[in-house]
Amino acid sequence: MMPVTTPPRILVADDHAMMRDGMVLMIRTAWPQSSCVVAHDYISVIEQLEMVSDQPKFSAVILDLRMPGMRGVESVQQITQRAMGTPVIVCTALEDPSLVQRLLNRGIYCAVNKTKGADELLLQLNAALKLPRCKQSLPVAEQQPRSVRASSPAGQQGSAQLTPRQREILKLLHTGKPSKVIAAQMGIGLGTIKSHLHTLYSVMEVNTRSEAIVKSQNWLL
Repeated sequence: MMPVTTPPRILVADDHAMMRDGMVLMIRTAWPQSSCVVAHDYISVIEQLEMVSDQPKFSAVILDLRMPGMRGVESVQQITQRAMGTPVIVCTALEDPSLVQRLLNRGIYCAVNKTKGADELLLQLNAALKLPRCKQSLPVAEQQPRSVRASSPAGQQGSAQLTPRQREILKLLHTGKPSKVIAAQMGIGLGTIKSHLHTLYSVMEVNTRSEAIVKSQNWLL
């Protein structure tokens, strides 16, 4: 691994001891001078971030998305706020692009899927540790590494965050058809289309159909 300016101090949060110990060993192997603090649930993460100590602040936080006390995206937002600019790397086994986008919107540095193995986590951690300290307080769009930052030209950035299914539904919204007709056209139930719309609005950070249409007027769908 590329050397960092000062020995990193990493908060490793996972409720499975084997995963926790494995990540600590991996970090100490990559950065022999590093130190790790562990947490096993939401409360212990918050306590570590709020603890007044003469120890240096954390260089990064590695956070398991599913731990006791965690309530999904909202808990992650509470943690990123308390991290105060320290890069938060979320580890998850869920393959859901809309979830990743919501996490990014709540201030995480990046999300790493557990199925990708240790190399991907080390790669993202190395990039986070080399961030200039001043950049860690910038908005999340400026903090994101190239692997998760949108590189599309204007007009494509909004649609790039959507899944193909979500783009298809958004296109149909622009036709003005009611949800019942859209559901029939797509061959799915009304309840299913309502669930899709709820997720779509959440990803787009809007509350209504009209807001979604207005926001995506210049998107390439």
